[in-house]
Amino acid sequence: MDYEESLRIIEESYVKETYCLKCKRWRSGLKDHTCPIKYTISLDGYLRGIADRLFELGIPPKKAEYWLDFDDRQSKIYKVGLFVDLRDLLNCEVLGVLPEGWRYFREDNADGKICTIGYVDRGHYKGVLAAKQRIKEIAKEFEEFLDTVDSVTVNALLLLSGD
Repeated sequence: MDYEESLRIIEESYVKETYCLKCKRWRSGLKDHTCPIKYTISLDGYLRGIADRLFELGIPPKKAEYWLDFDDRQSKIYKVGLFVDLRDLLNCEVLGVLPEGWRYFREDNADGKICTIGYVDRGHYKGVLAAKQRIKEIAKEFEEFLDTVDSVTVNALLLLSGD
């Protein structure tokens, strides 16, 4: 199995793995990886695009993960959420207004600085496959939003706000 095939399997199986933001490679099983450890994060496969885009905008994530929660265990109804914990706390909302459902979360004990960007879906999904499909859709929509963000503006806001 080649590297690209293993990458596809990781991303399509919703597996949490360690990932290098600098070289954009999954760390699992890599013996020749030489990037500094500060670029390695814990990442759920389908959130790779979000993590890469945030890193390229100068907002490195610490980890990116989704969660599934039973709304009704008997009927296997799930709620879903996606969260990206940021490596560095932000003083302001450098991405501007986020798409509907997404929000900035502030650290209670860090002077109200932004520590996480997240999405909690208000929908209910029958079965784990439907819930995971929704995670994939939410991630793709946020990737499309991040593709529209002006990196020059983000970098200026990071500099001006002292981030």
